Amino acid sequence: MRSISLRRLLALTWTTAAVLVLAVIAATLALIDASRQEALRNADNQVSRLVVAAETDINRNLMSVDLILAGLQADLQAAVGAGGLDNAAAHRILAALQDRQLMFADLTLVDESGKTLSSALSASRRADFGAPPELLARARSPGALVMQVSGPLIGRASGERSLLLARALDLPGAPPMVALAEVPASL
Repeated sequence: MRSISLRRLLALTWTTAAVLVLAVIAATLALIDASRQEALRNADNQVSRLVVAAETDINRNLMSVDLILAGLQADLQAAVGAGGLDNAAAHRILAALQDRQLMFADLTLVDESGKTLSSALSASRRADFGAPPELLARARSPGALVMQVSGPLIGRASGERSLLLARALDLPGAPPMVALAEVPASL
C-alpha cells in the first residue's frame, strides 16, 4: 500500500507542477500580448500625432505662400503704368519679396500662354517658365478664386522636386497673368 500512495503522491506532485508551469506560461503569454497591444496603440497614437503635426505644418506653409501670391495684386500696382506692366519694376518687387522669405525658390509672373513676364530671380527672367498648361488653365478659369497646386516636378530655380503654386492676377492696365511660386517639395 505504501508504494501506491507514494506513486499517487509523485503523480500528484508532477501534475501540480505541470499545471503551475502551464499557468506561468499562460500568464507570461498574456502579459506579452497585452504589452504588444499597448505598444501598438502607443505607436499608432504617436504616428497619428506626427501626421497631424505634418499636415498642420504643410497647411501653414501653403497658406503663407497663398497669402504672398494674393498680396501680389496690390504689390504689383506700382509696376503698372500707361504702357502696361513694367517688367523691371515688377522684377524689383518680386525680388524684394523673394529676399524676405524662405518658402519658395522663385516667384514668376507669366502670361496666359506661359511666357515669362517677370520673375524674382534674374536668371529665370530670361527663359520661359514651362509651367504645365493645365495649371495655368485652372488658375485662369472663372471659378478659380484660390491658389492652384501642380503635381511634383523638377523646379527650374532649385533643381529639386518642387510644386508650383499658381494664382491668377488681374491688374488694371496689365494683361491677364498668373503668379507662380516654385516651392521645394521638402518644405
